[in-house]
Amino acid sequence: MTIDPTGVRLDVMLDKRRVLVFNLNTYCAFEEVQGEFFLDVLSRLYQIAREAAQKWPDDTPEANHEKGIHVVRGVSMSTVRNIVWAACHEYEGTDEDTAVWPMTRDKIGRYIQGANAIPLLMQVLDAFAKGPSKEDIDLPGVAKEEESEKDEDRPTKDPSVETNGGSTSGVSREDILGSLTAKQDG
Repeated sequence: MTIDPTGVRLDVMLDKRRVLVFNLNTYCAFEEVQGEFFLDVLSRLYQIAREAAQKWPDDTPEANHEKGIHVVRGVSMSTVRNIVWAACHEYEGTDEDTAVWPMTRDKIGRYIQGANAIPLLMQVLDAFAKGPSKEDIDLPGVAKEEESEKDEDRPTKDPSVETNGGSTSGVSREDILGSLTAKQDG
């Protein structure tokens, strides 16, 4: 199973229909309240889910319930609440670059109960396994390649100029995803 930790959006029902957005703001907010790296928690959840799938390989309601129970028993309820809270943010107003968390963690906790904690967590894991949808990739405000090439005012990097700071090379997305998958398999 490949983990795609970028651009995942998930519709859920809490106090009303909400969209959970999994992006860097989500990961940072989660890490600040949880004190753990988001991708470490996600990797641990996938490991537990893999164990459950091996133990209950059938796709029956009973087997799926047992899988869900196994996954939820492997993580604290505060972790489930923190994942949902961190992802439950919006970008509103004139400054669409500012993330706003419309609900407190306690309020999120009011809408997550035993009956819906399992399906909610399994939806999050399924969404990550599937990766971003076409709509998630084509978000408003994100320039498409053709539009970017037309933008003549945009500065371009002169390859003969050395930059200070930052990285022009580094770990690729495939390397990151491969390391997460390798970590799970090992």
